Amino acid sequence: AARAQIRIWGSRTKRKNSKILRITAPGSMRRALAALTLLTAHAANIASELEAFVDAAAGAPTAPASDRVVFVKTYKTGSTTVSEFLAQIGYERGLHALHPSESGHFKAGELKRRADRGERFDLSFRHPTPTLDVLSLGRLVPNARWCTIMREPVSRFVSTMRFVRRLDERFRGNAAALVDSIQKKRLPDGDANTFCNNVAWVLSGEQRTLAYGVSREEQLAAA
Repeated sequence: AARAQIRIWGSRTKRKNSKILRITAPGSMRRALAALTLLTAHAANIASELEAFVDAAAGAPTAPASDRVVFVKTYKTGSTTVSEFLAQIGYERGLHALHPSESGHFKAGELKRRADRGERFDLSFRHPTPTLDVLSLGRLVPNARWCTIMREPVSRFVSTMRFVRRLDERFRGNAAALVDSIQKKRLPDGDANTFCNNVAWVLSGEQRTLAYGVSREEQLAAA
């Protein structure tokens, strides 16, 4: 019906404008519906987080193992969209979701401390910090299905540079210049880690970053 109305209205205008209306309006509607869907999922995520604060889930019975999921969230891979929908599904099904206890991120050692206290959950879809603590997360969400998202490295690199605006502005959107600076070790280790095998580092659980080609000897020394 919307498409027909647009054609009728457009037919009264110039032919060029009529074509534009027929092309852009349906796309705008799809974008609006997508935005509404994401907003609904985001609201469910907030509700899930509020519920977690009210009901800390300490000692609470968990769902069947078939319903438990650990989604290891990584940067610039579309993981935020996936985590929002997991939150929506989990909230609708009454599943306990693991959230940071005090801030937007898990603090160092938080997962282990909470696992030692006997807390148990059905879902995990937040960023691990600083790296993935497999043992503690496995205790918090026992017998769960684990999943993550990988992305083609070059497009992820460029997307990350656009996301970190201060670096994007510093290098004026020139990814090659940023790569050159990293290769010459001109960036701080923390900034370089954001771009150098970051997903592999997060998933590895290593405390030392992979930014500047850390040797095996240094990894063993830091362990």
